[in-house]
Amino acid sequence: AGCLSVRFDRPSGEVRFGDPARDHFCVFAAECFGLACPIEDSATWPLGVGAGEEDLPENACGRVQRSACTTAFARAERDCVNDHLSRAIWEARRQGFCVRCQRLVQSYRTLTAACPAQVEWRKARHQVHADFSEGNMFEASPAVELPPAWGGDVTADL
Repeated sequence: AGCLSVRFDRPSGEVRFGDPARDHFCVFAAECFGLACPIEDSATWPLGVGAGEEDLPENACGRVQRSACTTAFARAERDCVNDHLSRAIWEARRQGFCVRCQRLVQSYRTLTAACPAQVEWRKARHQVHADFSEGNMFEASPAVELPPAWGGDVTADL
């Protein structure tokens, strides 16, 4: 399979990307983001912070952590990256033909890095809340000795 088919509609002049019958990239877009090919590309270059957020499904973290998504991404990458230039385009260091497609790849990479951290953060937040509500918050840490120069009264502005 090739990386990404290009479809040109002569009457409208519209260009769309991807053929679901031929391109693994379309399987990646469907599995990970719920998007169907052909993909319209109205995205602008360069990619900025928050680019592609409109393509994220409500359950984005759950989707990118599924094995079907991971497998589809790997197949698309294998089809699309075969030299230094295609690697630079895949990693959005150079502009490709389908900027929206590049945003999807970057969104996937960002989510696969951020979602596990989000789960750990939630676990830690719940543990702190549990410790606090059980009165264990201050038992785990030893008492702090203040230097004599600080005196005996300590206040803080919240």
